[in-house]
Amino acid sequence: MQKIDPAYLYHIGAQLRALARLTPDTDWFDSSAIFVNAKEAVAAAISPQNLYYPSLHQSPTRGEALWVVLHKMIARMGSAEWYGYFEQAEVNELLDALVGFESVYLTELQNASVFYVEPKGGFDLDHLINGGKALFPDSLILKVPETEFDVREGARALAFQLWTGSGYHFHRANEIVLRAYADHCAPGLRRSKSTMGMIVRKMKEKGVGDAPILAALENLIQFHRNPLIHPHQSIETKDEAISLYAAIRASMGYMLDKLPQP
Repeated sequence: MQKIDPAYLYHIGAQLRALARLTPDTDWFDSSAIFVNAKEAVAAAISPQNLYYPSLHQSPTRGEALWVVLHKMIARMGSAEWYGYFEQAEVNELLDALVGFESVYLTELQNASVFYVEPKGGFDLDHLINGGKALFPDSLILKVPETEFDVREGARALAFQLWTGSGYHFHRANEIVLRAYADHCAPGLRRSKSTMGMIVRKMKEKGVGDAPILAALENLIQFHRNPLIHPHQSIETKDEAISLYAAIRASMGYMLDKLPQP
């Protein structure tokens, strides 16, 4: 996954469209930069390092043809035999190569698998995609570092509208914190494969843990069933996914406040 810069395509287009305005009457001495910039733009557009390269099939061949024409014209402009103008046939060759490249390049870009990620509520998309831990208390990774993977993947799933996937990872992170909290309150109380409901029930039976925290966890179990252990459950909307996140963040925060510093 890579963040794209939409202005990059605008820049390439501007460099190439400048070529279309050239005519045999153009002051070629003053236009040399147009050729150099266009040549660099074509090279960048068809480079294997280009983000869009996997979607380009015919464009590299057409782009190479345009690059060769530009290279030839730039070389001629720098030669001692050049008299400051190009013949109509040379201009036509350039424009034909430009049209041949642009038509194919635009078509292939239009068919490229590029998607726009819409904002999700009031969340910063960069945080969702690249820094999911920012959605949770600062103490989370410090006190329970095993949660880092799930909070990161859960936030990304939320950004990309994978609502059930988001809930899956956030529930996993919450259960990791719950296990740490249960071990802090009553070491040896839980079994290694105990579910969230089993741990909460056991803690209540033994009279350990903080009653408000256990109540918050019970509400989470009741209103946001974990798709990890209930495959028939799914999260269908953005609002439901955000509500689940809010409930999990709250319960995590309560438990983290009770855990000691490492």
